[in-house]
Amino acid sequence: MRLIPFILVLLLLAACAPVRVAPGEAVKTPVIEDGALITRDGARLPVSRFEAETPRAVIVALHSFRDYRGAYDQLGPWFASRGIDLVAMDQRGFGDAPHRGYWAGEQAMLDDVRDLVAVIHREQPGLTVYLLGESMGGSVALALMGDGQAPAVAGLILAAPGVREGIPAKPFWDGALRLSERLAPGLTVPINQDYDGVLAPEAVARFRDDPKVLRRIRTDTYAGLVWLAETASRRADRVRVPMLVLYGKPDRTIRQEAICHLARHHATGQVDLRIRDHWPHLLLHGPDREAVAGEILAWLDGKRNEYAVNRHCPA
Repeated sequence: MRLIPFILVLLLLAACAPVRVAPGEAVKTPVIEDGALITRDGARLPVSRFEAETPRAVIVALHSFRDYRGAYDQLGPWFASRGIDLVAMDQRGFGDAPHRGYWAGEQAMLDDVRDLVAVIHREQPGLTVYLLGESMGGSVALALMGDGQAPAVAGLILAAPGVREGIPAKPFWDGALRLSERLAPGLTVPINQDYDGVLAPEAVARFRDDPKVLRRIRTDTYAGLVWLAETASRRADRVRVPMLVLYGKPDRTIRQEAICHLARHHATGQVDLRIRDHWPHLLLHGPDREAVAGEILAWLDGKRNEYAVNRHCPA
């Protein structure tokens, strides 16, 4: 009889297991049709394509947490006008992708980007492909390029990527998150962050008014984001392609120690680290985002500084 309360607790915990919307069986050859990537398991992930008249490279752009492909509606035409195609995709659980608000799991998210890169190579053979990721999108890009089955991309552009080194009392926070993920996975928390005065006016309006931006976050979805960032941090030393890492000192979401750890542990040391005093966390949406885009374009054109890590991250 003494075991009954213990068994009931176990049953309750099992009933509260985190929700992961797992992908289906791989049955299709990925393709882009009717404005969406049709993935290997048949999921339909909407894409926006900004095409240059005569492209010389392609950027696959991954949005941040809560956001969707609309994050690149301003920068997409800017790059296209300068000879760079940009393709932005709604990642699973975001925007118009299936199961909005639910976490799909790391492997599904990585495979989706792998599929998109493969389709672009098939459609545009000979063009160089780069991965651009902002915050969560940076976590996805890092985890993918360090997973041992990296797709054929020429480099990573990471805007305040989600990485986790240097967090004080990290085991305590991780334990608390695992407990909340187990006890209340479906608990939703409203997010009404005010970006006024921090981001460009149109970005402020989009985050405030666009119904496709998530404004209520499930505990298990947030936990999935954190564990993805952990994976990205662990795989930093397996990434072998050149990286441009962009970060702003006012960032209160990602610690500078984590960015420095990422830069110092790159497998080949081909890292151009640029830290600015005024860039916000979502620096691709800041008031000077075109200046940021100009730095990205210059890097794509070969203007790189792989010695800046020592200046920003003294040993």
